[in-house]
Amino acid sequence: MGGHVLGVAAAMLLAPAAASGAAGALDASFGGSGLVERSGSAVDAAVQGDGKVVRLTREFEIARYAVDGTLDSTFGTGGVIVAPDGVADAITVQPDGRIVAVGDRVNGPGTDFLVRRYLPSGSPDTGFGIGGTAITPVAAGGGADRAFAVAVAPDGKLVVAGCTAPAPSCSASAPIAGSDTAVVRYRPDGTLDASFAGDGIETVAVAAGDRSDAASGVVVRPDGGVVLGGTADMRGGLGDPVDQDFAVVQLTPGGLPDLTFSGDGIATVAIERTGGRRDDGRAGVALQPDGKVLIAGVSGPSSTVASFAVARLDAAGGLDASFGTDGVVRTVVGPAASSVAAGLALQSDGKAVVVGHDGSDRGVLAVRYTAAGALDPTFGDQGRVVLAGRDAPARSVRLAPGDDRLVVSGGEGVGFVARLLGDDRADLGFRPVPRPAILFTAPGSDGGSFRVFNAGPNGARAVTVDSSIPAGASVSSLTASQGTCVLSARIACALGDLAAGAEASVSFRFSVESGGRYSFPGVVDSATVDPVRANNTFDAGTFFGSRLGLTVPAPKPPPKPDKTAPRLTSVRLSRVAFRRGRGSTRISFKLSEAVKVRVSFSRIVRVRGRERALRVPGTLVLDRRRGLNGLTFTARLADRARRAAPGRYRVALVATDAAGNRAEAVRRTFTVRR
Repeated sequence: MGGHVLGVAAAMLLAPAAASGAAGALDASFGGSGLVERSGSAVDAAVQGDGKVVRLTREFEIARYAVDGTLDSTFGTGGVIVAPDGVADAITVQPDGRIVAVGDRVNGPGTDFLVRRYLPSGSPDTGFGIGGTAITPVAAGGGADRAFAVAVAPDGKLVVAGCTAPAPSCSASAPIAGSDTAVVRYRPDGTLDASFAGDGIETVAVAAGDRSDAASGVVVRPDGGVVLGGTADMRGGLGDPVDQDFAVVQLTPGGLPDLTFSGDGIATVAIERTGGRRDDGRAGVALQPDGKVLIAGVSGPSSTVASFAVARLDAAGGLDASFGTDGVVRTVVGPAASSVAAGLALQSDGKAVVVGHDGSDRGVLAVRYTAAGALDPTFGDQGRVVLAGRDAPARSVRLAPGDDRLVVSGGEGVGFVARLLGDDRADLGFRPVPRPAILFTAPGSDGGSFRVFNAGPNGARAVTVDSSIPAGASVSSLTASQGTCVLSARIACALGDLAAGAEASVSFRFSVESGGRYSFPGVVDSATVDPVRANNTFDAGTFFGSRLGLTVPAPKPPPKPDKTAPRLTSVRLSRVAFRRGRGSTRISFKLSEAVKVRVSFSRIVRVRGRERALRVPGTLVLDRRRGLNGLTFTARLADRARRAAPGRYRVALVATDAAGNRAEAVRRTFTVRR
């Protein structure tokens, strides 16, 4: 098995019933009660840029709701379109308003990936595939290919993920023996993208041998790389008790394993460690702006005793200890002993929302976590929401644009879409106070002020202004137009609440003995979400001249951080084939600067008619200087204990400089002979 297994002991949190009002309450402006229903088993929903909601059912019906929760008559027929066949699983909306739904369609004894794209009006997009539909067999010679997730790349390409198996079926929740994670990338016209894995299709064997895995979530990185979240079967043999782990796979923009993530592009997370059955998986995935990955699903010793589980991995693929307990948090929600997470959404402020149902496939449960992995007390009842009287299971959650209202969908037989209120938002900032370059010569005194303004749209609660006091300056007075201020080693003011459109000010006087730049860097904050943080700082300081009245120049700005990736070029093997016993080869390469070079090896095998790279244990990390470098290796590769078996292999080099910038991985293929 590739990747690293990350084990944790996570704290269990029990949830009471949810409270109404504020964030997490049903939004009565949607459908009159916050919830609308329609026949069909809802599997997913997506939110357009204008706030309209498109809901997808397993039967491949798409309904579009206006912002007020009524069916949108400008879409399809009376707000609804129905596809002629197929089983649906996921939906998304492109930036241009086109709607993409994915699932699978029967092909003989098996199934194929099925992708349909519609114009904003609901008509099939004839510029995509054949008549708006693309069908892709993944498994060679037939078998089960099922698409469970879809994402839009920055360049408009579509990335669709799921599973593939030689048997007649595969599943995201209970992968069968021999199923693999599958991902397909389509050009905007619906044809396979040959720049991805050579033919547009990549399969990844997360679990070794005849064990199984599947992707249930996909995100496209800003650079076009792919992040997959799902489930991997970690049993030693098919007759052993269930042992499933969360799995995260990262691929480069070209569809190859991203070796900067966990060494081989694969990380698995083992959460449940007790009982004969260890069931972690069925996960959604989200990517933070800093490259960290959130994965959420269910964890427990059985289907009737389980909890919501969320893990966060750092950009290198290890558990992030700053999140929850050792990188993981588990939460039981509602009165049942089992809580099954089914959907994950990441808010703009870093908070994560997870929705799901109980172990009997009933109920609408939601939890919101802070960026540190704690239950968010400002959401529902201390971070948890249970919609009373709802038997239909929640299956997905999406965010409304601009205000992070939550759109939750689900249901069996009769589906629903619910919209929950998000946080109030207040754009706090400082009014600029123009200052001349020199007010006085030192020794002298001056006054400074911070003028805080709330641009709305909501009022801000518990507004604060804080500033350090520069060395050499002495503050003699400090007042505020509202609230209170404390003068100690810092300026600290609690201004209370500030209505939308209102302003408050903090004024102070200070004296200095010598010339120089005296900086008072003020920061305004509050207990209300601020959607624009760029205007939350202001320097109320002053330039002072020397005793002779000479101008003191402004300090030079700090140097810009190095963001230039190192260059790894002229990569050559002295021999492309050598004997297993006494042979060797040398790989030479040029570097543009001193770096650390990570060297890893994979064996190339053919599985079901497709080439697959299986990671060889061991990784070399080398310090190398600028210029020409090299490394000689034998059939022992990175493992000094044993020689590799005869066959074709691939060596991969990744260079990282002192600033953390990485060069693209460079790979070369060679053969070990008998």
